[in-house]
Amino acid sequence: MITTTRGHPVTKENKQFNRFLAKVTAPVEHSFAMIKRFFHMHRVLAITLGRVKIKLTFNCMCYKLFRALELASAKGQ
Repeated sequence: MITTTRGHPVTKENKQFNRFLAKVTAPVEHSFAMIKRFFHMHRVLAITLGRVKIKLTFNCMCYKLFRALELASAKGQ
C-alpha cells in the first residue's frame, strides 16, 4: 500500500494501485483477523513446536468450519 506523508497527497494512480492491492489482500487478511479475534489466537501458549502446530491446525479447521456454516446460512436466505 502506498501511504502519504504530510503535504504529499496520494495521486490517482496510487489510489488505483491501493484499490487493486486491497482486493487481493482482503480475503487473506479476513481469515487471519477472524482467527485472531474470534478464536483468541493472539499468542499460542504451548511448550513444544509440535503442540503449537497441532493447536494452529485445529484453530484453522475450526475457522474453516465456521466460515462454511456462515456461507451456507447466507446462501439459504
